[in-house]
Amino acid sequence: ARIAGFKWPQQVDVSFAANPTDRLMFALSTSWLNWSTVNNLDITLTNPSNPFAPSQVNQSIPFNWKDQVVVAVGAAYTALQDEAVKDRLVLRVGYNYSNNPVPNETLSPLAPVILKHRFSGGFGYRVTPHWSWDSSVMYALQNSVTYTNPSLPFGPNATESVSGYLLYNTVSYRF
Repeated sequence: ARIAGFKWPQQVDVSFAANPTDRLMFALSTSWLNWSTVNNLDITLTNPSNPFAPSQVNQSIPFNWKDQVVVAVGAAYTALQDEAVKDRLVLRVGYNYSNNPVPNETLSPLAPVILKHRFSGGFGYRVTPHWSWDSSVMYALQNSVTYTNPSLPFGPNATESVSGYLLYNTVSYRF
């Protein structure tokens, strides 16, 4: 299989953070993702293992995505400090909003990126001045889109619904 035409978009971010106290931080970040550069995904399949399959299949899948704007706000609070580590335990919360970059006429279950609202929470714990563990969970609220994609066999007024949970864990060593 060979896939051509898909490229990651360029992205521009502008972020600000403020520390009203030595334990509290607020952050705001905005991002612009240039998804409009993703027009068509061209797939070529060759050399099948099944002798009854065609020797080559060419498929072009239209994307025609729109640019996306993402706005995120968050806060971090240092709940535990000590002599050895200034930020022993940090608690974090956040919210993220993004517009849906996928037009209804090219929406596909293969690329379910229609989520709009995400909430997150987590913590960071520094075991030593060098070793730390960070963990967070994100919940994306369900978003449903009714669409008609003429290149898919789902018929008119198909509905796609997406929601989800993500769990992140990181162990880090600081030099």
